[in-house]
Amino acid sequence: MAATPTKINWFRMRQLAVEVEQLKASGRWTLAEYRRINREAVAAGGDAPGARDWLLQEADPAWHKQLVRAVL
Repeated sequence: MAATPTKINWFRMRQLAVEVEQLKASGRWTLAEYRRINREAVAAGGDAPGARDWLLQEADPAWHKQLVRAVL
């Protein structure tokens, strides 16, 4: 059986990136918000390789680098 590519809703992913920017600007960017955004990104097809990384990179490159360093 051949694998089917995951369809990513890029419109929703961009909306989520904007929401992350707004949360960060208002000082309300927390781990709970990160988890919520992450769940919504998966629902938008963000479980495709690199999609959630794209979302975080798009929202805040510096925070994405900190997260990657923390995980690695």
